[in-house]
Formats: sequence, C-alpha cells, structure tokens
Amino acid sequence: MSRDTSIESGDRSVHEAEHVPESIQRHARKRNMIIFVVVGLLNVGLLVLLWTQLITPRATHSPDDPSLAGEVSSPLVGKAAPDFTLPILGGRGAQLHLADLKGKPVILNFWASWCDPCKQEAPLLQRTWTRIQSQGAVMLGVDVHESNESDPSISSRNQA
Repeated sequence: MSRDTSIESGDRSVHEAEHVPESIQRHARKRNMIIFVVVGLLNVGLLVLLWTQLITPRATHSPDDPSLAGEVSSPLVGKAAPDFTLPILGGRGAQLHLADLKGKPVILNFWASWCDPCKQEAPLLQRTWTRIQSQGAVMLGVDVHESNESDPSISSRNQA
C-alpha cells in the first residue's frame, strides 16, 4: 500500500528507481556529474573573463597608431622635432644639440627643483630609464632654472 500511496502522491522517483537497472542509474549519475563539472568550469571561465576585462584599462586606439599621443591627437607625432641646443650640466660650457641624437628615441622631461610633481615623478623616470636604456633611448632632463629674484614665491618655496 505504501507503494501505491507514493505513486498517487506524485513521488514517483522512489518507485521508478526500483525498476531502473543499476547500470542505467550509474550512467545517469555520471552524465549528471559531467554536466555539473562542465557548467561549473564555464562559470569559472566567464568570471575570470569578466574580472580581467574589469581591471584592464580600455584602449581607445591602437598602440601602433602614430597619430595619437596619449588620448590627444597631434599633428607633430611622427614628425622631426626642431633642433635645439642645451647646456650640459657640469659640462663646463659643453652643449647638447638635439640633431646629434637623430634616429634615437628621445624622452624630454622639463623639471625644477621646487616643483613637487617633478619630485614625485622622479622615481618613475628612474625606473623607466633603467628599463629602456639598453634599447638605445635617450632621456634628457631640462632643468627650469629660475632666479629667486624674479619670483618671490619661488624664493619662499626654496627656503621651505
């Protein structure tokens, strides 16, 4: 009577499981496990893909595009820079001409000893230099030398 009751109440799984051969039950369990593992791996893969896309900055242009400098289009990118001459620090009158560096990548950085952002970027520039110097790149630092008499705010900043 309990079997008939279970069938009438809609609980057929217990009653039907008794009539299904064990090999089919094992096959069904194996199939269910495979489906569970595949769906789980797909979910993990999708989560990893989502996570990598969220932490990767979005590129708005090709890195090989010579017409863009950062995010700002510039007609000067890819063109020859005008020649200039700079005195070499501690060079006893020696000068550097940009034309002497033709064919080499040149990074030109303007800085001043009183400039706080310049001080903050110095470690980044040092790390960059150690990474690129073997590639033939040249990094020039141009010191913005201002006299203390020309601007009282510079004088007060140098004393601080």
